[in-house]
Amino acid sequence: MELISTLLICLPLVFLVTLFIGIVKKNKRLWITSLIFFVVITLAECTLFIANHKSNSTMIQTTRSFD
Repeated sequence: MELISTLLICLPLVFLVTLFIGIVKKNKRLWITSLIFFVVITLAECTLFIANHKSNSTMIQTTRSFD
């Protein structure tokens, strides 16, 4: 679990750094590719966290209704 959370945090940071490296070195292919991957991974993580948060809050409400 710690490996997955580390990857979820570090992977967008790696693409963000490569984005800036591509911009500084004026390598158009590098910064466009890293921008695309950064946006895709960030959106995927946001949907994962939102879906996980909604399912956890629903489970808490259903267990409290049985009290």
